[in-house]
Amino acid sequence: MFNTFFSPALIIGIIYRRFISHTNKNFKSHIFLLMFFSLTIKTFSNDLRPADCKPDGGEFTVNASISISFEVCFDFDFPVFANEWTIAVDVLDENSINVFSGVIPGVDGNGPGNCIPFSVSTPFVPTAAGTYTLKIHVSYNQDINNSNDICTTTFTVTPQPGTIKGKKFNDKNGDGSFDVDEPGLPNWIITLS
Repeated sequence: MFNTFFSPALIIGIIYRRFISHTNKNFKSHIFLLMFFSLTIKTFSNDLRPADCKPDGGEFTVNASISISFEVCFDFDFPVFANEWTIAVDVLDENSINVFSGVIPGVDGNGPGNCIPFSVSTPFVPTAAGTYTLKIHVSYNQDINNSNDICTTTFTVTPQPGTIKGKKFNDKNGDGSFDVDEPGLPNWIITLS
């Protein structure tokens, strides 16, 4: 969808159509005019795209909160209004199952070349180790370039570091459990395998 506007190219086109095309029915001239208008319309249109999408931090572990941030960059000639666009945030696991979703409303924007930072208010908390895919999708109802509306990145979640501890003891009653009256046995080397 394109915004309606009057530009120098449109005025030149009207003059061409009104005065020149009646005297010259040359097919090539009409094709040139059509190409000129097509380029003008594409030049004066809006495009929003996500950029720099990533989970914040360097190492990610199971059951630890992961914040998500990104930017949305504007390339447009007309103001963009908040009610015209939204941002979908999804995290997929290794089996492409969606394990986290969120929708962020758009904001008003005015001026080309601006990038606005966004962050997801609720952090993602992975419950399993593995490789995840973060997908940011900008949906804008007047976008001229849908090929750059999605930003993806992968990140790895590792298990929480753990601690192994134990005690070598004299199991006096032979029940296989430590009881408070059973003394520990010093100077033993225990090997885990």
